[in-house]
Amino acid sequence: MHVGEVTAPEIPFEMSFRKKKAEQIVTGFERQINYHLLKLYGFEAAPETREHWKAGLDEWLAQIAVIKLQPDNKPISARLAFEWLYDEPFGGGEEQAAAIMLGFLARRGLTRNAEQPAAIVTKVRAFHEAVARRIARNDTAADVIAGL
Repeated sequence: MHVGEVTAPEIPFEMSFRKKKAEQIVTGFERQINYHLLKLYGFEAAPETREHWKAGLDEWLAQIAVIKLQPDNKPISARLAFEWLYDEPFGGGEEQAAAIMLGFLARRGLTRNAEQPAAIVTKVRAFHEAVARRIARNDTAADVIAGL
């Protein structure tokens, strides 16, 4: 889905920011996005709970997809989107960071599935690679989220 197709009244159709401000907005969503991905890939949950997690991803990624960078009003590049959403929080220590976050979520009462942290990290990375390419086209990646 492209930004022009977004109909939620709380999501503006286009916002233009300096790079630093755009980074602050995107990284403000990073933790929520990554926790929801870890929940979807690493835990058992009822279908309605999984849909709730997907709805969160859909909202946050739609808000990121509408961002354009000043001065030329271009979308966030795939490289920057990937860096801000995946590489900075996980880069270099992906398995250890994922294991710590999975443990934190499990202590909150969620039931772990059989997926190992390394396999989960591979899936999270692939998700972010796909989404980063979509963000670079001002696309909300709704179909990527639906496939989770």
